[in-house]
Amino acid sequence: MVPYRRTIELSDGVKVDLLFTPHLYSYKGRGGITFEATASEARQMAEYFADLLYCAALNAWEIDEGKDPDQAPFKRGDFHALIVGSPGEFKDSIGFALRALTGKTAKELVADAEAKEKEGTKEDAAGIKKKLFSHLTGRKSKVSS
Repeated sequence: MVPYRRTIELSDGVKVDLLFTPHLYSYKGRGGITFEATASEARQMAEYFADLLYCAALNAWEIDEGKDPDQAPFKRGDFHALIVGSPGEFKDSIGFALRALTGKTAKELVADAEAKEKEGTKEDAAGIKKKLFSHLTGRKSKVSS
């Protein structure tokens, strides 16, 4: 079974539960969250994952606790601050999110893309990236290779 729950620590020792289920995409539009990024922009990808973690926290808050997301004791900015404040925690959480949402580790996803690239054209590898991005965001999007 693929794990889909994780607890992380934000600044000042605040612990937050994360729940990675499809419901987290229902927070799209909240506070400007778009779930859009291009794979070639590292900053955009980091911000995308910070928003994904924030939405997973809102998901746990609302579903597990039955509480109003507007009353959550954390803010979107807390997750963006995690990028620079605790890069190890952020990196580990990204890996966890990938596995929870795709069933594969980041290494497996990269290996799949590399194998596909060896078998065919770069378009095939780009197609894998687009499919992965589409799966993560819940929508089709242009992802550069």
